[in-house]
Amino acid sequence: MLNDGELGRLRDLMKDPKPAKAVPVPGAPKKGKIGKYSLIKLLGPNAWMCTDGVNHHALVLRILGITRDAAAVQELCADLKAIVALHHPVIATYHKLSTVEGNYFIIRDYVEGQSLAEATLEPQEALAAFYEITRAVEFAHERGVTHGHVAATNVILDSSGRTYLVDAGSARLKMRFRPRDATPLVIDTPERDVAGLGSLFWMMMSGTSGSRIAASPAELPRLRSIQPDLDPAVQDLASRLVPNARLKFASAKDVADETARILTAMPQHSSGLGLMEKFKRAKNG
Repeated sequence: MLNDGELGRLRDLMKDPKPAKAVPVPGAPKKGKIGKYSLIKLLGPNAWMCTDGVNHHALVLRILGITRDAAAVQELCADLKAIVALHHPVIATYHKLSTVEGNYFIIRDYVEGQSLAEATLEPQEALAAFYEITRAVEFAHERGVTHGHVAATNVILDSSGRTYLVDAGSARLKMRFRPRDATPLVIDTPERDVAGLGSLFWMMMSGTSGSRIAASPAELPRLRSIQPDLDPAVQDLASRLVPNARLKFASAKDVADETARILTAMPQHSSGLGLMEKFKRAKNG
């Protein structure tokens, strides 16, 4: 259990998460711990890379909020149970929900690599990574879990080029800490995830930042002017994934199936396509 000083530090960290300095763990373990977890460095708002002091492999700890509402906690546990059950090669694995003095936080695997927002991929490589993400979103939707924020910052490429979707479902978990009389936020619907896939696709193919795409969807660049040799089928897919336009795809599965069809027709068979097909065979075997 944290003492008053440590709780104060935790509250300060939650209020001002902007400085991206490492939390000083070596030499000051009490100041850099939440429960049994040693904080190593700040990753973003209310999220830290950490270790559990037992297995010593890197994890991510994300603070959700403070509540003593028994009903909210029960709903939170039910939500997390569905998220933890998402065993998929592209989805970063969640492990548990914990609490310290009414502060609830979740633990998931840490993926070493760079976010897609910082990466530059060739068109076919980008299409293969996009396909893996769409299948992961489809997989989650089939199990009643929406991501809530499908964006480049939530896609990590590891050193081998493997793609991982992180923080699946966390948007819904955080909603459990909103006041019950607050205006509902429409963030965790399958349709929103499909729209997010559209913005992600355009970011990956054009190199335009996600924030710029969201701000000016009517001013999307011409993909052929950026990639003169772009496959016409990819250009056609882009025309049906225009951000903030009326959805041309009914589901993430439809987007994934169309992307798979395009990849299959390309001269060089995609490793991403092979990974997903192998997983589907194992799942159905």
